Amino acid sequence: MMFSGLYSIGSSTLSSVRNAMAAKYYVSQQLSQMQAHNLNRKTIIEKANPMSKKVIKDIFNRYDKAIQSNNYAWIKQKNELVLIKLKDGKALSSGGGMVNPCNENFHRGIFPPMDGIEATLDDCTTELGVELDYNDWLTQYRAFITSYVSNLEYWVLTLEALEQDMALL
Repeated sequence: MMFSGLYSIGSSTLSSVRNAMAAKYYVSQQLSQMQAHNLNRKTIIEKANPMSKKVIKDIFNRYDKAIQSNNYAWIKQKNELVLIKLKDGKALSSGGGMVNPCNENFHRGIFPPMDGIEATLDDCTTELGVELDYNDWLTQYRAFITSYVSNLEYWVLTLEALEQDMALL
């Protein structure tokens, strides 16, 4: 069976997660902005001057670490988001080897992709055999909310300021 042992986030569970984030509008807004910046990461870095490039790379490295981009990812299966566990950025295949899931068409991190970003995901056909501990994910999710909120605002504001400066040049 494809995706055996994966934690499928049903629409009601996903709605409750998003509602919890909506209650923390501030976090949700900052996370949405950071996810959008992350989509354009390569272009932002390429256009930056050498000094800004160092700052931007540092921000994205810290963001990756905070959202645990090498430990969790979201894939789409039959129009449902499914959370998978990664090890060093790769997923365990049903055959036991490590693979890049879904031809790299997945969303990294503990947070589900915002609606616009979710729309960019195609249905994943990679057969994965990853078990996910829901309680572990929930613990990591809550830890981010309490630990990284001020960092998230700093990262967003810094990236936006640097992007505005780049537009002037």
